[in-house]
Amino acid sequence: MSERYFASIRIGGDLPRKQVARLCALLGLDGTSDEDLLQRVDQGWLRHEDGQAAWGEFGDIEAACRKLGLSYVRDSDGYFDMPAQTAFWRPGMRGTETVTTDSNGDQLVGADVLIEVRDRLLAGKAGEALQCLCGHIVEVPEVPPFRIVARAPRRKPG
Repeated sequence: MSERYFASIRIGGDLPRKQVARLCALLGLDGTSDEDLLQRVDQGWLRHEDGQAAWGEFGDIEAACRKLGLSYVRDSDGYFDMPAQTAFWRPGMRGTETVTTDSNGDQLVGADVLIEVRDRLLAGKAGEALQCLCGHIVEVPEVPPFRIVARAPRRKPG
């Protein structure tokens, strides 16, 4: 049996109206209308939480978001040997990116990286130290507002 713990997800982008019932079903909503889905919108994003998410993830919801071109950011609590994490995806990304966080959602950097940065600073190589640190910091992109639209947006060729 998988471990289950708290996770939340913020979803944004343009959802074609004909996909509303599908997304409602994935979110476990009783209804299937625009209004049912829009009741979950908070601060412009579609929000969903589950205190018993398998491995702190929303596998089916995240896969549907990628297929539908909806951006998302998922925050998962840590559990025993699994650290807390933030995962995100936006159209144009190959796959989901994940970063380790603390219980407040702040990104963590390993001690090995900090030691490397310290050593470069002590050697007078501030530029290399900054480059090293910047290479390990992941900027989580903003999630665009969630909207229900008449039809799917046109995809750019290529």
